[in-house]
Amino acid sequence: MEEKIRTVIVDDDRASLLTVESLLQKYFPNIEIVGKALDVAGAVDQINKTNPNLVFLDISLPDGEGFDVIEKTPGIK
Repeated sequence: MEEKIRTVIVDDDRASLLTVESLLQKYFPNIEIVGKALDVAGAVDQINKTNPNLVFLDISLPDGEGFDVIEKTPGIK
């Protein structure tokens, strides 16, 4: 059995977030969505809680930039 790729989706546009989620669920059965966030603070929280293998990260967020998420999340590569 193939191991699932634990994934977090970060986008401040709810419609875009849901679109990415829907496409991943439809076309990539090996991806497990373990968290979603709408801003930097939520993204950092979700990443720290879920320890994902993959993060889909929007660049422009209401409380900063996607790069802020990377800076504020120790251990993210």
